[in-house]
Amino acid sequence: MMAGYLLARAGVEVVVLEKHPDFNRDFRGDTIHPSTLELMHELRLLDEFLELPHQEARELHAVINGHVVPFADFTHLPTRCQFIALMPQWDFLNFLAGHAKQFPAFALHMQHEVVDLIFENDRVAGVRVKAPEGFLDFLADLVIGADGRHADGDASVDLEKAFAGWHEPIAVVLAATPASARSYLDLRDLPPLPRWHSGRHVLVGDAAHAMTPNMGQGAAQALLDVAALRDELAAKPRAEAFRVYERSRKRPAERIVRQSRAIGRIAQTANPLAARLRDTLARHTPAALMAYQMGRVLR
Repeated sequence: MMAGYLLARAGVEVVVLEKHPDFNRDFRGDTIHPSTLELMHELRLLDEFLELPHQEARELHAVINGHVVPFADFTHLPTRCQFIALMPQWDFLNFLAGHAKQFPAFALHMQHEVVDLIFENDRVAGVRVKAPEGFLDFLADLVIGADGRHADGDASVDLEKAFAGWHEPIAVVLAATPASARSYLDLRDLPPLPRWHSGRHVLVGDAAHAMTPNMGQGAAQALLDVAALRDELAAKPRAEAFRVYERSRKRPAERIVRQSRAIGRIAQTANPLAARLRDTLARHTPAALMAYQMGRVLR
C-alpha cells in the first residue's frame, strides 16, 4: 500500500491489488516503529496519523524466568518519535489507502487475487488476477511483488497438544476459544534470495525477506524498502534503480532476518543449560545497556 501511495503521489499511474475484501487480518502486526513514523513525518502525514487511536511505548520490558528486565529503550533514538506506536495494522492500511485515493493516478481493487505472472519475451509484463467477475489481466511497465509468504492459517492443528504444559492463562484461553475461531500460523522466515528483481518485476517486504515476528520489524522493513525504491526510481532508469535499490536494502533487511531468528531461538530454547545461561546474562547485563542496544535494533 505504501508503494502505491508513494508512486501515485509522484504522478505514476498505479493499481494496488488486494485479494481480501478488507484489511482486517488477525495475523497482521500491530507495531509502528520509529523509522516508520519518521517516514510518515517526511510525508507530512504524521500528525494526522497519530490522531488515530493508538498507544505509545517508549520502553519495553520482558519477563524472563519470573524476572522483569528492561528490554528496549527508544528514548535515546535520533528520531522525531522516540516510541513504538501500537495500532491495528488494518487502521494503518486504511489510513494510507484513504490518502492514496486522493491522487487521480491511484486505484485500489479489493478481492483481486494475483494468481500468475504474465510474460512477454521472457520478461514479466503484468499479472493475471482472480476477481469476483472472473479472471482479468493487468499489464504494467513495473510489477511490484509485495504478497508476503503465502501463509494461511491451519485450523486442523491440535492446539491443546501443541501448548500442553504452558503457563496460565494459555490453557484457559484455548478452552474458551471455539474450534471454528482458531487458526495456526507457523513462525518462519525466508531464506536469502539470490536477487530481488528481474526485468520489470521487483520484490519488496515479506516477498523479498519474510522474517519471524520476534522483533516486530516486518512492516517497518517493508516501508524502508518502498521508500528506497521510490527514491531510486525517481532518479534513475528502471534497471539501474532496481540494482541500486537491491544493493542498498538487501544486506540490512537480511541482517534483521538473522537477528530476529536468533532472538527467537534464544528466547524459546528448551535446553536447560542454555536457558539458565540466558537468564543469568539477562539478570546481570546492565539494564540501561540492554535497553539502549535493543532500542537501536528495533528502531
